[in-house]
Amino acid sequence: MQKFSWILNIILVLIIAIILYVFVIKGSVTPTEDGRSAIHITLDERTKILGDMRKFLEHVQAMVEAIGDEDMAKFSTAASGVGLIQEPAPPVALTAKLPLEFKTMGLETHKAFDELAALADSGASYQALASELSVIMSNCTYCHRSYRLEIDEE
Repeated sequence: MQKFSWILNIILVLIIAIILYVFVIKGSVTPTEDGRSAIHITLDERTKILGDMRKFLEHVQAMVEAIGDEDMAKFSTAASGVGLIQEPAPPVALTAKLPLEFKTMGLETHKAFDELAALADSGASYQALASELSVIMSNCTYCHRSYRLEIDEE
């Protein structure tokens, strides 16, 4: 009986490890002919992700405008508007489909916007803010170079 318990425990640990790998690390991803990874999601999930990306761009545009206008309050508001604090957690079903690197990059980008808002609030120069914004934008470039969203049938 004790041997059976050990075997059952090992099988359960393996099943949990596989589930964690698929839903936390790998996601629903396949390689594509253009060298990127395709993330397989529903139309509604794609709409949500693209809406989030559009929000990033709108806030980045507001930050660039604030730098030109030398308006630190506007810059801080735009940066914090896409920070981690402002973003609700994505649906679990969507999160399970995203590869770990994509999820990590998204979280780091939201955190970086919070840090950028704090930097603006601390009185940093506009040059320093522009430099940090450029670093954040490199995440966007990397992500678009690495991934594409593919709609699967619902």
